[in-house]
Amino acid sequence: MPAFNSPSGLPVTEINLGTRTPVEDPNNVVSTAEVSTVQLELRYLSHLLENDDYWDKAENVMKILKAAKLPTGLATIFLG
Repeated sequence: MPAFNSPSGLPVTEINLGTRTPVEDPNNVVSTAEVSTVQLELRYLSHLLENDDYWDKAENVMKILKAAKLPTGLATIFLG
């Protein structure tokens, strides 16, 4: 899944379909809401298809979110 081939391990929001490569954000950030939603969708897709590859990608997003160690306990709008 090329969207997850980013330095942070979080999925990028754009993929060049011709080259199947991520289009990096110039600010190197992604929307917290978007990556969280994608991880829920991937878990359900993994369940439907009985394919753990999707679950593993979703689990990695969760690990990154947990490791962010947010001082207020609240997630920021963007992660990098």
